[in-house]
Amino acid sequence: MWVRGYVIFCGLLAAGALARTGYGGTVYAELGNSGTQITTNYSTSTQTTLNLTSPYGTHILNTAGGGVEISFSPTSQFKAVATGNSNGGVRVETDGKITFTLVFDSPILLSATIVEGGQYSTTGVGALATIAGGVIVETIDPLGNRESIGGTGNLATYGTDNRWTSTIDLGSFTHSYTAYRFSIDNYLRADALGIGSASISKDTFTIIIPPPGGAGGSAPLPVAAVGGSALGALVLLFRKRVARSLA
Repeated sequence: MWVRGYVIFCGLLAAGALARTGYGGTVYAELGNSGTQITTNYSTSTQTTLNLTSPYGTHILNTAGGGVEISFSPTSQFKAVATGNSNGGVRVETDGKITFTLVFDSPILLSATIVEGGQYSTTGVGALATIAGGVIVETIDPLGNRESIGGTGNLATYGTDNRWTSTIDLGSFTHSYTAYRFSIDNYLRADALGIGSASISKDTFTIIIPPPGGAGGSAPLPVAAVGGSALGALVLLFRKRVARSLA
């Protein structure tokens, strides 16, 4: 009899795990969205700093297709434009930081990819740089468990249509959690050396979390998908049946 009970128990757990096909009920909470723009003029040996408000703009959270896609609309502030002169060069550095949390209705094994892009141009002696530095995703776990993933990317692809793109794979967690905190620091730089110019802007920024069992390191939801009370009841029932069979 206890063997049959064990089969029923495992079957219920498997059903709970396989039933998860999407991340409905995901809650986004923004904690910060700010930036700075530093302009260094080498001909006058001066430097100015401009504070930016919400450079990542607004966001749209889409859970269609089983995964989660967060698309931001960077504002016109998220750019670096430098124009040089015959007496020296100019460097403009724009740094945008955003922090937010994602809370799911059940624990998930999270993996994520960032896809971003924008426009660029150079004339004369001009140079550009893009760096997605300090991209960190960490758990928010009341039990004190700590785990994080992250990455740094500075290899943008510059197309002939004056658009640049970049993709960063942040990897995957090894355990499942309900809440995650994202901390992202993106950097654009334009250098104009001598009589030249450089301009780069960010107009797309998307975070992609694949569906359960999808590409990118995610996997089907573990046993924790079954509600805590239901799982506890199943475990207790199973133990009682085993105890009776051994009595």
